[in-house]
Amino acid sequence: MRYNCSVDSYEYLPPQRSGIIFLGALLSVITAAFLWQVWQSARSPLTQQLSQHGPWALLFGVLMLGLGYAFRALQGAFYLLSRDGLVIHWGLREVAISTYDILWIAPLEDLPAPPPSPLVRLPGAWLGRAWRRDPQHGQVEYLAAQRKGALFIATAQGAFVISPQSPQDFLKTFSALNELGSVSPLPTRDIHPGDWLGQAWHARPTRILWLSTLTAVIAVWLLAFWGMGRTTQVSLGFTAGILPRPPIPSGSLVLFPILGTFFALVDWASGQFLYRRDTALAYFFWSIALLTNLGLLGAGLLLLSRAL
Repeated sequence: MRYNCSVDSYEYLPPQRSGIIFLGALLSVITAAFLWQVWQSARSPLTQQLSQHGPWALLFGVLMLGLGYAFRALQGAFYLLSRDGLVIHWGLREVAISTYDILWIAPLEDLPAPPPSPLVRLPGAWLGRAWRRDPQHGQVEYLAAQRKGALFIATAQGAFVISPQSPQDFLKTFSALNELGSVSPLPTRDIHPGDWLGQAWHARPTRILWLSTLTAVIAVWLLAFWGMGRTTQVSLGFTAGILPRPPIPSGSLVLFPILGTFFALVDWASGQFLYRRDTALAYFFWSIALLTNLGLLGAGLLLLSRAL
């Protein structure tokens, strides 16, 4: 989204180094745990897959997506301050506040009564609305990387907490721009991740790709469970001589739907990030998700046709 700000505009980034290191390390650990559970699930009977490894793999997969979003959002986050207002960009969240709607800005630590903390409190990701409303300022939303050096922005509609790298310079710039006055105040915008989802869904090609991918994912899951119920062993792949490899337990078929679902979710999320800037590239990622699952479905059918 492009904003028509006046010439006097200044971009501030949040502190990123420590957050990227922490989120990257945590994401690596969670990814390793996810892959371990997937591998153990492939070597276990069906009942053990569903009761033990499956729930853990699902949990780690959800955490991977959440941490991946936080990691990518931190890399692209910025605050754009101008005579006309303030733009906050964090992942799929965008807020544009007119200069006339900003009541005051102050360091968070200087407030006599600190506002409630957000639900997500990680280095590099102090995000989301506070767990309860502040009695003085109403709903408080955090779009910050850390609490240290954070700034509290009071508006007529609520409050925001941000964390520019140079909070004192941010305050001085805001004061100077405020004295100059606004030439053309920014129109108020409040865009949530769900808004981008709805915008993409209204496009017919998007609906076709999403529904086709969902159908393919479900088909891969059904094929895997059907195959595990029909045979005890299956050969995954072929040798250089185009001969089936030695058979292994059919529980390994669960790798197909797990990998298909994982890549579908990753490509879907990547497309969401790209949709507002490069629609063609977003469609490319969503097409890859569909083709990946169709390929897994075809491979599963081929392997089972030889095993049955």
